[in-house]
Amino acid sequence: MLNNVIKQFLIYHGINPEYLSKLVDTNVYHTPQYLGVISNVIIFRPQVITEVSIGDIYGTNINNSRGAESIFDLLCEFYKDEPKPKRSFFKKTDEHHIRSNDNLLLNRDAMLEKCNASPELMSVCRIDNANNINLIYSNGMHRYLALRTLYLKEISNNPNDIERIKKKYKVKVGLNEIDEIKTFCFFIFRRYQRKNGKRAGYRLEYVNREYTGRLLFATLGENNKVEEEFAFNDEELIEFIKPFIELDLDYYKSIKVPSFQLFLTSLGYNEDSKIKL
Repeated sequence: MLNNVIKQFLIYHGINPEYLSKLVDTNVYHTPQYLGVISNVIIFRPQVITEVSIGDIYGTNINNSRGAESIFDLLCEFYKDEPKPKRSFFKKTDEHHIRSNDNLLLNRDAMLEKCNASPELMSVCRIDNANNINLIYSNGMHRYLALRTLYLKEISNNPNDIERIKKKYKVKVGLNEIDEIKTFCFFIFRRYQRKNGKRAGYRLEYVNREYTGRLLFATLGENNKVEEEFAFNDEELIEFIKPFIELDLDYYKSIKVPSFQLFLTSLGYNEDSKIKL
């Protein structure tokens, strides 16, 4: 059920939730719906400041198995009705102000301007590079939900003009982009070690505070004791994990994650489950 704050927001902007949901996808998606079992081992590149369109942000970076939720449901979770003023002996009323609620009655341009002027950037993660699939990472859900709702209304009225509208909805963000090679390789290595009763850990390599592009990871035994340590660039990492793929290729080919299957294809795996060397 919509609360009063959201009802006012929808009326002000001329949005009918039921009607809008028939025209466009009003669901908000989560990481597991794109990356499945790989969701818990995502390795991101160092954050960069850039612009991303609200139209290319499809949900939130929540690592659970929940299905898609309506944006209207989440609006009610993040924007709450203000409590009624309380009377006290010394004051006629005790004012209570929820800062985020004020944003809902701004027009699109004012909302975008305020979003981009904020000292706290929206934090966004890109979990599929080829398809430009982005999710809210850790900061900015209030701003995202309001802007996403206005964006959906606008494309519902202009379904043949989506790319132009996307450009209008670009916002300044702190972007963490998935490093697909490192993510997929570590996922494969971790699975191999788990089948042998061991654990694996990783970190990105920095020298003098500069990222080298290499991945450091280790095999952990009892009491988290480091048994082996490795440091590879991407080419070395791929060569290292190929034998582990071969040991469990049917499982990896069964993972219904398009970017992961594209990764396997790029390594030369064919239909008869052999590696083309």
